[in-house]
Amino acid sequence: MGLEEDQEQFLIKRVDRAVVDAMRVIDASEHTRESFDKVLKLLHKLVDDQRLIVDDIVLQEKEKREAEDKGDASAMDVELF
Repeated sequence: MGLEEDQEQFLIKRVDRAVVDAMRVIDASEHTRESFDKVLKLLHKLVDDQRLIVDDIVLQEKEKREAEDKGDASAMDVELF
């Protein structure tokens, strides 16, 4: 490189340290991405489960109203006679 021996050694160590630091950042980024993917997957599952619960509650309420309406209609019939 045209540098003195100690200068070359300094630059090589500095570059090696920068590469190692970059690899640590990349590893941390990959770990963060994996964690984010896990959280995202769990959130999707929670949303799906919540949707099933809400659908079930809505269906139960609908059936309850229909039964009440049916009961009211038959009660009206009894009152008329």
